[in-house]
Amino acid sequence: MCERFALNATTKDVGKLVPKIKIQNEIRNSFNIAPSASIACLKDEGDSVALSYFRWGLIPSWAKDSSIGNKMINARAETLTEKVSFKRLLNRYRCIILASGFYEWFKAVNDQIPHYITMKNDELMCFAGLYDNWKNENNEIITTATIITTEPNTLMAQIHNRMPVILEPDDISDWLDTKLDFNILSDRLKPIPSYKLRAYPVSHLVNNPQHNNVDCLAPQGEDLVVS
Repeated sequence: MCERFALNATTKDVGKLVPKIKIQNEIRNSFNIAPSASIACLKDEGDSVALSYFRWGLIPSWAKDSSIGNKMINARAETLTEKVSFKRLLNRYRCIILASGFYEWFKAVNDQIPHYITMKNDELMCFAGLYDNWKNENNEIITTATIITTEPNTLMAQIHNRMPVILEPDDISDWLDTKLDFNILSDRLKPIPSYKLRAYPVSHLVNNPQHNNVDCLAPQGEDLVVS
């Protein structure tokens, strides 16, 4: 499961990964992004890729109550084609959620120790995601998104039993291209190799979303290693 992540990037960082992208404003950075927050997402617009801000927590277009979004911040890769909320989005509303890294909590004997997981090469993470449009009682369209998760790699397995799907650079354009059928992309929804990631413990400050500054990323111990 992915319940918290961070984004600390520039438009130049995003442009390195997605050359066709259109960014009209500066990136809204945040060091402690929690469910229901506005998150930076990429979506295909035909001849280009646009950066938009969606609400984190998918609200299906048919939902009567927005509270369902609180339960749909993640979508399991293994059951996407079985769930009505996700199945109809697979060939229409695929997106990428931008992140610098994500947090996960290791359950120790008397504590839950937060860890920050980021790329070893300091490049951005591109989480595979899905989005949908929901109309509220005032007929306002709210676009919401969910992060697709998968089984952990050997590094993440030391912390948690799930992790976000982090797309490889060569898979980014294909995931965004909705002309490509999901069936030929489903094998991309797998854990990224452990050697590409760095994981280390951080302060309990991150437990509270009100703490949103660079201190959340500061190491509080040694990096995890794959045993």
